[in-house]
Amino acid sequence: MALYPNLTRAEYDALPGINWSALKAGIGKTAEHIRAAKRGRKDTPAFRFGRLFHLAKLQPDLFAALTVVDTKTTTRSDRITNDEAVTIGDMLRQADLIPHEITNCETAVTWTIGGVACKGLIDGLMGSRVCDLKTTQNAEPAAFKAEIFKFKYHAQLAFYTDGLRANGVSIDGASILAVEKSDPHAAALYDLSPAWLDLGRTVYEEALAVWAADGPATYGRQELDVPDWCDPGVRMNAEGGIDL
Repeated sequence: MALYPNLTRAEYDALPGINWSALKAGIGKTAEHIRAAKRGRKDTPAFRFGRLFHLAKLQPDLFAALTVVDTKTTTRSDRITNDEAVTIGDMLRQADLIPHEITNCETAVTWTIGGVACKGLIDGLMGSRVCDLKTTQNAEPAAFKAEIFKFKYHAQLAFYTDGLRANGVSIDGASILAVEKSDPHAAALYDLSPAWLDLGRTVYEEALAVWAADGPATYGRQELDVPDWCDPGVRMNAEGGIDL
């Protein structure tokens, strides 16, 4: 178990353990899906923009060192387009309308759960709460609850919370600072209820069990029933549940 502040991405990647971005690939799937995620994921404009926003918010000195270019796009890690810089500046100003302070930014954590080595890169702390930044299309409460469930943010934060606690850090809960990517860039700071983290813990523990089992990429042979949502009188709600 250990805490590592201010690591480079290469240094973090070299640490032993399974990280959340790879582990979540095994939710409902196989260990081979996790291994594939560990081998790397394809970069996308959305991932790039998220990284830039994190850099601007959490490591502003590094963000300020980027070269601003007057082009529509760039894939170079040391450059940012003028449009990206303007948008991120607007997002930061909206986020700052909500009083908050983030400390211990970009801290790597290592720990073990049931003999499985784990690691995480924590965006930061807000007092005694672990904090994560998210860019989103819609930060409105009802819509963002659905996004938390869809993208398993609650499981990610439960994973990080337990990792910090395993290292002796006193953590009371978790919060998400969400900022919309489109004008007017509305922001929200959500303190997740304990129920969210309890639910997230069951999700990441299931994925850890898949990883520990180390099985092949197969679901075997089984009978496939008609799901309830195929019934015309049943519809899926925004949180992934079923309404009759």
